[in-house]
Amino acid sequence: AKAFKWRWFARAPADYLEYVDRRPGDGAVGHKLALSLLETGQATKAVEHAWLAYDDKPTNDEYVETLARSMHESGKHEELGKFLRDEIERRGRIDDYLRLARYSSLMGDGDGAELAYLTAARLDGGRTLDLQLQIARFYLSIGDKLSAYERFRMALFLDPDNDIAFREIRELGYIPGPSLAIPPKEL
Repeated sequence: AKAFKWRWFARAPADYLEYVDRRPGDGAVGHKLALSLLETGQATKAVEHAWLAYDDKPTNDEYVETLARSMHESGKHEELGKFLRDEIERRGRIDDYLRLARYSSLMGDGDGAELAYLTAARLDGGRTLDLQLQIARFYLSIGDKLSAYERFRMALFLDPDNDIAFREIRELGYIPGPSLAIPPKEL
């Protein structure tokens, strides 16, 4: 545990493996082992321990994220997609859709990412500034400047003084101001 705490990741996996051998089924230790393995470039080994941590506490968002990251970094994209869709089926929370959107984007599935982001926005009802900014950044990442501009305008509706939206609107070549703000489509 000291090795993990002090970020000595090269030593941490051995320490945690010894602990896991003594007390199998401890989700917290399995989770830290998985994180240590990820930090040392052993994503394939991390998947197994991340699953054990997840099985111990499937509602723990840190465990869900570590399992998703392990699958992604080990190239198990099909398995990751199924896992994330199962999480949505099981819980269907905004965070579950955002996780699917983020990993879909990382795996090059722009259409899937957009659908997940827009579903999260519908569930949110257009009330959360950060979500509007995430969607705008996603659109920027795929080169859809017009949709990004529109989402930054929606962000201004939620926070008329938002520095991020102002800066991004300027970078897109527009002059930000109070008249640009529009209500989010989902509001």
